[in-house]
Amino acid sequence: CLPFKQGNNITEQMKMPAGARPDSFVINFVYTKGGKEYEFSPALLPADLDTYKFISRKDKLVRKGNAEPAIKGFSLSGASNEDSTQIVLNHPYAVLLFCEDFSVPVSKWSNDFSKIYAEAIAKNIPVYMVTTQPDIAPKMISGTSFNPIKIFKCDFTAIRTAARTNPCLFILREGTILNKLSYKRMNTAMETLKNIPAQKILTVTPVN
Repeated sequence: CLPFKQGNNITEQMKMPAGARPDSFVINFVYTKGGKEYEFSPALLPADLDTYKFISRKDKLVRKGNAEPAIKGFSLSGASNEDSTQIVLNHPYAVLLFCEDFSVPVSKWSNDFSKIYAEAIAKNIPVYMVTTQPDIAPKMISGTSFNPIKIFKCDFTAIRTAARTNPCLFILREGTILNKLSYKRMNTAMETLKNIPAQKILTVTPVN
């Protein structure tokens, strides 16, 4: 989880390294016409393309790049599937609770997180849950003081890379990880939150 270590900026870690060469692909399109199948490159599409029936697109890797971003596949989306990753990472401050699943009962960490949630909300700091189980998350936190929390879904591998404990708490400043704590040490996050000044009321809310 080194790309997600304390002090790293997630947005920067998602970028290709300077001078890196990306993968190169050849793209071909497959069509049918008159019972026959044809394959065209974008530069050689026929003038009467509207008389063909599109079947599929083929992407063939012809040259492997020489580098990859440190963080891959980190994407936050709500029920509408709209990508809200950069909205979250651009907040002046934000709290993320990575909860891969609910194999650790909510009762084991709800008291500490309730205090963190209350402190953050009182200071207008947005708080989000990031999970692989967005469908059952509302039921699992029903009855807690943080049940209004916005819930984002994220890829299993990305969550496992970001958070080696389940759950795990991040406090971010413009996408930079100020603090990263396991649920067993979650109560110590209050010290960090108390040092953050109250924020202006948000005017942009991520789609959930």
